[in-house]
Amino acid sequence: MASIKKIIDKIETTAALFKTKPSVVSAKLGQGGRFHARLSEGKQAWPSTLDAVDSKLDAMLALGTLDLPD
Repeated sequence: MASIKKIIDKIETTAALFKTKPSVVSAKLGQGGRFHARLSEGKQAWPSTLDAVDSKLDAMLALGTLDLPD
């Protein structure tokens, strides 16, 4: 299971790599542009959501794009 800290760090790393904001990465993940901000504010997310986001971030990094295929 992915931790909230891990997801926050991974979103920030991905944003830096693609020279964009964490809110853009969050939106591209399908979680809305405030997902990163909400987690950073101490809000919680379901473990299944964190795992899905972690997998999508891995795919983004592996493919080298924020635009994942459907």
